[in-house]
Formats: sequence, C-alpha cells, structure tokens
Amino acid sequence: MTAEFRARIAGMPATFSRTWTEAAPERRKRLRQLTEALELRTLQPPEAIQHLSYTHPFAHRPLVEFMLSIPPEIVCGAGQPRRLMRSALGEQWPAALRRRQSKDSFGGVYLDSLRPMAKAMLARGSRLQVVERGYVDLTSLRKRLEALTNSLECNEPQLRNIILLEFWLANRESRRNQPKAISA
Repeated sequence: MTAEFRARIAGMPATFSRTWTEAAPERRKRLRQLTEALELRTLQPPEAIQHLSYTHPFAHRPLVEFMLSIPPEIVCGAGQPRRLMRSALGEQWPAALRRRQSKDSFGGVYLDSLRPMAKAMLARGSRLQVVERGYVDLTSLRKRLEALTNSLECNEPQLRNIILLEFWLANRESRRNQPKAISA
C-alpha cells in the first residue's frame, strides 16, 4: 500500500472485535477468523434468498464451541491430520479414505488462473485502477506481478486480493463509460 493510502485508512475505526487476543496464543488464529466471519455476517444468506432455508451445519454455534473446547492436540496432532475424526469413525469409513493424509488443495489451479490476469495487468503499464486511485505503489506491484508470473515468492494471498480488486474496478469503470442504450 502507498504511504498516502495507509495514512488515509489509519484514522478509521477498527471494524473487528479484539476479544480473540485474550485467548491462548495457539488458539488466536482460529478465534480471530471465527470472530471476523461472525462480524462480517458472511454466513448470513444474501438478501435475495433469505426466504430459502440456508444453513451452515459446521458453523452451528454449539458445534463450534465444542470443537474450540477440545485441546488442539486431540483434534489433530503433528503429522496426524483429522486425528479426532479418524479415531471417532474407526472402521466405518473406507480404507482408501483412512489411509489418505490430505485432500488436494485448489491453490495450484487458482494460482494458474491468476497468472494470465497478472500478465494482463503488467501489459497495462501504469493504467491500473489500484495505482490511479493511490491504493498501491506501481513499482512494488510490478515486481510482485512479475514474481507471480515466474512462480516466485510474492505474498500471493495479498497479491491475489489486489488482482481481484483491480479487475473488479476496471470492469466497473468500463461499464460506467459505456454509452447508455436509448429505448424507444
């Protein structure tokens, strides 16, 4: 972020509760994520479909409270993903699943879809919405975009958000600049 943008947002009030800081250090990350999800109301259905039954069974408050009350080393130990689940289900699930250590992540596929977007942003030069609006520094952004296209370290989670913001702003701006259709 540019120094100007950081200064602009520095005076803004904190949006999230800080109660998670009172938890034990090993639990803070999970509690912070949970607090933010609850305060952002990301689990609430969009207004257009509120008349439908829209549930998140794994976000059921008693279940979440129960899982947070169990010591982390019981839920999953070092080198033992899903330890509690494996011991609870025992022989009830297929052997192939019992032997599996982890699920494939979509990170690689997602990253492959971001690379063409990063190349497109590099091709635009300085005509980027996030630069023109003063949100990010062009030099730093270009270095990080080049690193992403070359599969080098670039703080990918943050850069992913910048790329998505840029394309959203660019699409919004292009729709705004389109001539209005005249209806007869």
